[in-house]
Amino acid sequence: MHRPCVVMLSPETALLLAAAEVLRADGIDVHFLLPCEDAASDVRTLLPDAVVATDALSDADLLRTCRNLRGNVGSQHVASLVMVAAHEQELAAANGSAAQRERRAGEELAAALTQWLRTAEAVRAGRDFVAHDGLSIDRRRFSATVDGQEIALTTTEFRILWTLARGAGQVFSRAELHEACSSHDAGVHQRTIDVHIRAIRKKLGPSGNLVETVRGVGYRLAPPAMIPRVFDRAS
Repeated sequence: MHRPCVVMLSPETALLLAAAEVLRADGIDVHFLLPCEDAASDVRTLLPDAVVATDALSDADLLRTCRNLRGNVGSQHVASLVMVAAHEQELAAANGSAAQRERRAGEELAAALTQWLRTAEAVRAGRDFVAHDGLSIDRRRFSATVDGQEIALTTTEFRILWTLARGAGQVFSRAELHEACSSHDAGVHQRTIDVHIRAIRKKLGPSGNLVETVRGVGYRLAPPAMIPRVFDRAS
């Protein structure tokens, strides 16, 4: 499953550290980066779901940061840039010690970010994620797992499996599977689809029976009700 990731584009302030502690306890990865030109390459590596910046950045620095992220990372990889306004005057007016005020503000920020991430994940999952009887495929991160274990698929194998999974139960001809891959890989031919299917089944291990052959037509990913249960011979 996809593990959410947040980048704090800021020094480690007490407020953001408090927020990071809560987020990490909720299973969200948090990384602090200083807002400089090198940050874009680090964000490209991390591929976060959100980049958090504070109003401590000047307008010029913020604009430059956004341009760097857009040019070096690509908007398709970063879900959103979240601006956080933490005004010292408002914190000073709140009850409690400075540490308590920072803690409460950090917890409120973490709660808002967590809710936002859950909403974004639900929206994204509808078009970029498929879970099917232990098989999980995340197109955004180009990853596939079986019972939580990562599967090493080639680009072509991934696209074939993604096509089958998105239409579980639907039969795809070799021509249709070829079309799903050919726009990305000119080296894929209809006659090699069978070879890729065999490789996919082998890599899926016991779950390879998910990929069914429909004689004279093509292939499909078996719908849940039609998947035979596999028992250990020793049981």
